[in-house]
Amino acid sequence: MLEISLVIICGAFLLIVLFSIPFLLQIWKAMKKVTQSLEILNRSLPGILKNLEETSANINRSTLMVSAQVEALVLCVQKFQGILTVLANVESILRGRLKHPVVRSLSTLIATARGVQTFWRVLRAPEESRSRRESALPEERRGPGI
Repeated sequence: MLEISLVIICGAFLLIVLFSIPFLLQIWKAMKKVTQSLEILNRSLPGILKNLEETSANINRSTLMVSAQVEALVLCVQKFQGILTVLANVESILRGRLKHPVVRSLSTLIATARGVQTFWRVLRAPEESRSRRESALPEERRGPGI
């Protein structure tokens, strides 16, 4: 009985070994492929790292340039805001002074003088230029007899 149980145990062990051989072969092939991939990666990794370092350096330079440009732009915008503030202050000062009756009367007098000047220019214009102006008007606006 001991011999039979020993033969059964040996047979079971032999079956386990036989069924595990293809599995072990697959593991062996996978390990070879992983080793090849690792070798390829080790060969190409220095170039990849060099490219990565160059890219990082380019990004750093670009970031510094953009930062400098933004700082210059901020400075220009601040100067422009200062100019606008000064202009707003000047405008408020002038607006306060232009509310005086003398200034309003002066601007009305200047406008009246321009109107009188235009009136005299049109009044003294030769008859020929007046007829040319009237001929350029549409029929409805010319008036009777023209």
